[in-house]
Amino acid sequence: MPTRQVRSSPLLDLPIEIILMIADTLDTRDVSSFLRTARRYARILDPHLYQRARSHICADDNSVLGWAAKRNQAPVIRKLLRKTMDAPIPLEAKSKALCLAAEAGSHDIIKPLVDAGADLSSALDMGRSSTCSPLQLAAGNGHEKAARALLAMGADIAATNSIKETALHYAARGGQESVTKLLLERGADVAALTISRETALHYAIPSKNEAVVKLLLEKGVEMEALSYTGQTALFYAIGFENSGSESILNLLLAKGANVAVSEPFRHLTPLHFAAEDGNEWAVRSLLANGANVMDRDFLGHTTLHIAAESGNEAVVRMLLEKGAEVSAVAVEEDDTPQNFAKWNGHEGIARLLEEAATQRVRNLA
Repeated sequence: MPTRQVRSSPLLDLPIEIILMIADTLDTRDVSSFLRTARRYARILDPHLYQRARSHICADDNSVLGWAAKRNQAPVIRKLLRKTMDAPIPLEAKSKALCLAAEAGSHDIIKPLVDAGADLSSALDMGRSSTCSPLQLAAGNGHEKAARALLAMGADIAATNSIKETALHYAARGGQESVTKLLLERGADVAALTISRETALHYAIPSKNEAVVKLLLEKGVEMEALSYTGQTALFYAIGFENSGSESILNLLLAKGANVAVSEPFRHLTPLHFAAEDGNEWAVRSLLANGANVMDRDFLGHTTLHIAAESGNEAVVRMLLEKGAEVSAVAVEEDDTPQNFAKWNGHEGIARLLEEAATQRVRNLA
């Protein structure tokens, strides 16, 4: 049987120096295609390709380092770091890659980057209103494994950004239960305040994740802490335009949140706040927990004045049932709830209040 002859390829037999010279004339995409045509080329050109990639690395999301960081490409990261010791990657680029990795949850490449010098305390501008550290980015996006990796490498759990937000604030705002639990287990300070004097509890409530709120309460977060605008967590649970959370409001009330507190600017109580927003479930819960319908704001408005002005009939009825004074006067003699309803075009509520006033006169007769 004749022996099969293996035909040699002149191109495959070229010296390494010639192959590298050819590669120097090609763009990066063509070099990548070239090295995939034969194993010998891959062995020769792989270091060449990574060295070329290194020459373009900067603190840019679109560099190969940023690309690998966002996609958890640990082998690529290790090759880039290993094959460029003769011309080290800039520290800023490594630190930016660490931020990108944390944001994307690329936990496998955190240790190689930190070992190569990436700054755990870097606070790079990620296109937001404030700078973010790697741990804050991991926490806010719910990447527990990345957060664990960063903490294991020595990330400062108490570090703050330019507006004094901690990693716990980020986790709470994102409603990230597992990361919140991890940070609390590692000793995160529940009393830490942002520049606007908000606790992690203030941040957690808008996420509407009751489990996160419970974790913070179990760790002793202060429910009555006042934000810069003078609002406790109870105000945040009511929210604006029915954006609050009924379950969280009831949780806070069950824990003894103060329904009589008033913010310092307009002297609104939570009940004023809910009545102004026409928030029926909040009004109902607050009344059930002892809120006073006759509390007045800085202009002497009762909750009935505010409800009549905002125009929610169901809220007006609830307040009347709890004994709200239908003829209460604010500043001027004609500043009654009925007139507030008329002046704001709520004729149905004005009639309801007139009927209520008439009925009360009859009851007194």
